[in-house]
Amino acid sequence: MWYWWRRPEAPKLEEAEEELLQSDVISNSLGSTPILTDKGHTLRVSWSWTLQSVMLVCSFAFFISGCYDEPTEAACTRKMFPYSPALEAVEYHDETIKGEFMQPSPFRGTPTPELDARWEEIADGNAFNVASDKIHLLNKSISRPWHHTDPIYGGGIAAQSWGSHQLHCLNILRQATFEDVYRKADRLPEILRVTNEVRRNHLGKSHFAAISVFYNHKIWPRV
Repeated sequence: MWYWWRRPEAPKLEEAEEELLQSDVISNSLGSTPILTDKGHTLRVSWSWTLQSVMLVCSFAFFISGCYDEPTEAACTRKMFPYSPALEAVEYHDETIKGEFMQPSPFRGTPTPELDARWEEIADGNAFNVASDKIHLLNKSISRPWHHTDPIYGGGIAAQSWGSHQLHCLNILRQATFEDVYRKADRLPEILRVTNEVRRNHLGKSHFAAISVFYNHKIWPRV
């Protein structure tokens, strides 16, 4: 005959197993939310690192481009000079100028019709128009009595490049050197205003390029 004998500690073991099963169910049900939260956090961190990496690469690319990409001549011209409608026509070229003090020049010598024509060619040209709605870019007021050109010539306010104006002033100084010749021909303008214009230009645009000095005993004999 068989007898079924239950161990005294069996009820306690069953209760412990039941509690363990219940705790697993609860932990699974509650653990689903932290798992999703962890995935969302990981996704945000991943996107953050990706964005920062892209920004770093772009910054590095811009830095390298700035080091090796030189500005164009047109961009440099717009930075160096105030507004002028003539800037778009500016072109640069390299030229070695013969700068010896006694170097012969077609612009030097006693007055002749040919010499005067050469000076007038470089000093009295480069005229152009400035649109009336652009005059404020020159730090000028539209209310002043400017000379307005005829619409058939483009309209706007008549102007001349500053460089040509300086050459015009320099030409007047040249004429003043031969005062008798040009005064007889009634071609000697006011000289005081011109000298001040040239002075102002050289003070504003002087630089520190080295000019070598020599002594010519034929011209300046020592005492």
